[in-house]
Amino acid sequence: MDEEDSPIFHFYPSEFKTDLNGKKQEWEAIVLIPFIDEESLLKAMAPCDKQLTEEECKRNSHGPMLIYTYTENDLGLYEAPQFFPPLKNNHAAVCKKTRDEINVDRSRLVKGLCPNVRLDVYFPGFPTLKHIPHTASLQKSKVKVFEQASQGSNMILRILDQSKANIRDVATELLGRSIYVGWPHLVEAKVVAVSNKEFRYGLQEDSGLKPPRLNVEELKGPCAAQWMLQQKGIQEHYANRMGVDIGKTDILVHATAMIGRKYIFGQTGKITMEKQWCDVLTAYALQTTVKDIAVHDKTFVQYRTLQEVFPLKSVCFMLGHPHYGAMGEVVDGSTSVKSGRVKVSMSVTTEPNLDSVRRKYHDSNIHYMPGNMAAQRLGVSSHLVSRVTGTIYIVSGDKNAVTESGNKVNVGLNLKFNKHNEEIPGYTRKEGTVWQYSYKAVNLVQNYMLQFPELFDYLAKHTGNDIFYESDVFPTANKKGVNHLTAITEWLKKQPYTKVERHVCGSKILEAELVQAVEKEVDDFLQHGCRGKTVIMQVKPHLLYRPELQGGNIPPDPSANHQLFDRIVNVRGSYTVPLGLKGTIIGIHRTEIETELMYDVVFDKPFPGGLPLNCSANRGYRLSRPAILNLSYGQRVEQVKTVNKPTTVVQQAGNPVVQENFMYSPWNQPPPIGGNIPPQGYSAFASWNNSQSTQNGRPYVAASYGSNISAAPFCRALSSTYTSQLRADGPVPPRPAFSGDSRPQQNVTSSRKMRQQNYSNPGARISGSAPSNVTSPLTEFQAIWSHLQKASTSPQKPSQPSPHKKAVSNPEIGEDSGTELLKKMLRISDDPPSPVSPRSTSQQVLPPHQHNTKQVSVEEMFEHARVAGPSGSKDNPPNYCVQLLSSFQQKGYGIPRYNYTDNIEDGSVQAQVVLPDTRAFTGDYAPTRVQ
Repeated sequence: MDEEDSPIFHFYPSEFKTDLNGKKQEWEAIVLIPFIDEESLLKAMAPCDKQLTEEECKRNSHGPMLIYTYTENDLGLYEAPQFFPPLKNNHAAVCKKTRDEINVDRSRLVKGLCPNVRLDVYFPGFPTLKHIPHTASLQKSKVKVFEQASQGSNMILRILDQSKANIRDVATELLGRSIYVGWPHLVEAKVVAVSNKEFRYGLQEDSGLKPPRLNVEELKGPCAAQWMLQQKGIQEHYANRMGVDIGKTDILVHATAMIGRKYIFGQTGKITMEKQWCDVLTAYALQTTVKDIAVHDKTFVQYRTLQEVFPLKSVCFMLGHPHYGAMGEVVDGSTSVKSGRVKVSMSVTTEPNLDSVRRKYHDSNIHYMPGNMAAQRLGVSSHLVSRVTGTIYIVSGDKNAVTESGNKVNVGLNLKFNKHNEEIPGYTRKEGTVWQYSYKAVNLVQNYMLQFPELFDYLAKHTGNDIFYESDVFPTANKKGVNHLTAITEWLKKQPYTKVERHVCGSKILEAELVQAVEKEVDDFLQHGCRGKTVIMQVKPHLLYRPELQGGNIPPDPSANHQLFDRIVNVRGSYTVPLGLKGTIIGIHRTEIETELMYDVVFDKPFPGGLPLNCSANRGYRLSRPAILNLSYGQRVEQVKTVNKPTTVVQQAGNPVVQENFMYSPWNQPPPIGGNIPPQGYSAFASWNNSQSTQNGRPYVAASYGSNISAAPFCRALSSTYTSQLRADGPVPPRPAFSGDSRPQQNVTSSRKMRQQNYSNPGARISGSAPSNVTSPLTEFQAIWSHLQKASTSPQKPSQPSPHKKAVSNPEIGEDSGTELLKKMLRISDDPPSPVSPRSTSQQVLPPHQHNTKQVSVEEMFEHARVAGPSGSKDNPPNYCVQLLSSFQQKGYGIPRYNYTDNIEDGSVQAQVVLPDTRAFTGDYAPTRVQ
């Protein structure tokens, strides 16, 4: 077929052209090769027929059909073809059938519907047109198939007009009931609300009345606009995607779809099955819903006793503590009758420690930049960067001779997909609604510009166009006979990014090197460090998960959260992945619906049918939440319970109090998805856990002079310092007054403005004399820095024996309190201050009943730290990073973190400090991260 002297060589060319014919995807294109002539093909095959063996001739002829059935007898080892591993246990019996044996006489064929067919019964999973009256007709409606509007006629279904219903009557009839929605693909759902363009009806569940009262809400402004968008979206989806004309929609039904059933075990031993509903509320048109229909569901089984639910030797998994996630087997069915518990034999094993791999992952995190910064590096507009990294279509040929279905060539890089909300890992990512680009993406665009400067010269001048024409972009191409579009597409296909699989925005996927490191850690652990034991337990039935009992899409533990590097166990039976096989999460694929997340898992051992997901052969697979039981989540929950127990405080003479609390170790508490774990030796300037520190689910609150101020950990550190001074011996110092003018400075340079991001409410103030419930975070921190300056420069009161006398340190806080650490970290000395730098433009204010104090802003503190220079010995400088981290851990403030940006030109590093209110301050470039 591919030999040059073959008579049919031209039928199978190695290189050929394609024609998209108006379509967008390459796989939709028409292959432009000659039609195969049957006579020429048979004539070329004739000399080869004589050289075929008997087995090959038999293979090319018709033979019997093979029917495979399951048998309980093990038929032994089965050698599969060369591309598949052998099957150790074979339970498939084969039976040969010829065509004559199954031939049916034409007189016995049934035309039309089979006898006794039940059209009025709905079989879940099989669409039906029975329950709603409708008509059908051929129309040119351009129904979309594969995102392409059809050119011919479509069979359009039209729902007949039903009598106009009163919304209050509909709400009274449907609210709280189970109906079927989404005709013709019916799904059972529970009605939560009913609405029209004016009102929304719901139930007051907490009223205590039976039946509950109707809760009527009038739709105004944004709510009314949202209702109109929902109505329009439903009608367009039915018309453009399904070819159904649902008519005018006056009423929407808001319902939650059923995701499965779950057995509930009562205290008296009663077993009931309850339907489980999705947390996401979806709107449906009233005319596409049906109620009171017959449904065929043969999967429903009602158990009556625990012995039926947990028979002897049945496999189950532990959902309680200890031994969360352990797989066990029921060993005594009679125990459940006496005590209401199930006696199981649990297999408990230790888990490998993947902290070293986790550190490598966070150290190797790719740094991204916004579009305007990428445009500055490239010397082009940010709009051009946005267009080039997406899709740009150029119509081939002369502009005047282009037809409606002209061939469009995409010359964009396809690094981002807004419509499908997808990104290319390592090149682009989406933070909220803003696209960010990595250095690899910037270098790719730069190489693209150098390779085809004529293209970018035209695009830079016409960035507002939607479609470009080849004759406009390359006006001299036809005269010289050069096909620029072909050269561009060939160059793009050779780029490495085209082989990278795109993922939904927000997905987290480990690189192949890190996955190999995970495999190595797990393999070494299984060979040398794995320890196991068998534990006999009597467990309450609701703490046991048996895969056969749960139907639908219900996860084993709905409260579990899954993160990268989490250890999991597969709990789905009759599946490609063996039941009970453990693995590690190496990828999280985001979706619009949280319950439909998919997880890439590398398993501890290979198995037939495994996928190569950046891992070794037959060790990877992609699982959904219902198939996963998270062992690491169980460990985290158990650690929290242990930490919340009273801790023993041991205090030695002359030493500060030390509380052992392993919960604040950086690696005992894995970060949330997308969180950054700081590397070792990082700077003391760190962002806080999430955007606001909390304790027991509530924000830290510090009371000051009657004010109710929501304080961040820095404020709490100052409050703690002040409290310790009150308890210390000696005169009591004045309490710091958090007051001052927080108005922005007038003569701030543009570079300093760029360092302060997300600044809001510039006119907010904090007054120590007037109560305030809402405090600007910027004002709060300016007051803190002002207090630090006053603490280091204000003279001592006459009541103190000596201005140089040190205050007695509180053993609870230690020699270096939070305030002292911050002063050292910012390089604020205890000596009298030097004249203010000309660059500083802050103003002086007079707080009530206080002396004149210098109001210092956060920006000036950073500037002061830069001007002051490093303190301490050059040979062995003090590590304030470690001291600050230790102080925070002892006080329970959380773990500090940083953001770094590497300069690809000179290798310098830029640090970014994110304050608790999510404002970010960026410093100058330094040679190392520590500096």
